[in-house]
Amino acid sequence: MKFDAEDNRWLAEYPWIKDPADLPDNRRVALSMLYSTERRLGKYTQHATVYDNQVRDMVQRGVARKLTKEELINYKGPIHYISHHEVLKPDSKSTPVRIVFNSSANYMGHVLNEYWAKGPDLLNSLLGILVRFRENEVAFIGDIKKMYHTVKTTVLDQHTHRFLWRDMVTDKAPETYVIQRVSFGDKPSATIATMAFRKTAEMGSEQYPAAAKIVKDNTYMDDIIESTTDLPNAQKLMQNIIRDLNHQRRF
Repeated sequence: MKFDAEDNRWLAEYPWIKDPADLPDNRRVALSMLYSTERRLGKYTQHATVYDNQVRDMVQRGVARKLTKEELINYKGPIHYISHHEVLKPDSKSTPVRIVFNSSANYMGHVLNEYWAKGPDLLNSLLGILVRFRENEVAFIGDIKKMYHTVKTTVLDQHTHRFLWRDMVTDKAPETYVIQRVSFGDKPSATIATMAFRKTAEMGSEQYPAAAKIVKDNTYMDDIIESTTDLPNAQKLMQNIIRDLNHQRRF
């Protein structure tokens, strides 16, 4: 993992333990899965609109991008498509459906998730975090928004995360996109995202030592959990955590 100063983001390479050149081109199956997803979404206009807006949001935030005709022709490396489908969230009024990308699908005996190492378990002890959370009178929690999508991936990792979409316009040919950030559900994604999170805090540790220590010791995945002696100190710590995480990059 390295810091891309030009783009102000971390760049990570997935830990391949199998040769990605062995991955079969599974576009045909991805196309079939797209048709199935469209048929289900087409029964509920609201679901289809929310789903399409989420794809558009991914593109707008730089999480995904549409491949040009030139890229499709000129790229000669390994290719693999990620199927996607909806998961219903009936209790949510704002987001009744969300997109799930499936990197664990089996195609001709090949499972993309089995091509990567998981990496070390970097999660802090949840019991220890909860005990420290109850130590002091004033407690606070925070959440890192879309944490996985903050880390860029390499060209190889992008082309093995292709997906198809056509804006729910079923009479046009599907277009090819790539996911160009770490994707939730990939075996190494939690380790990569956690490492980027901690390295970001370390970069500002000289200026915000207490905030960096909280990120290192009192976070569980994308949740920050801490307690302190009084409200002014809690407010100061929260502000410094935000400043620390935004000191070098957009977390």
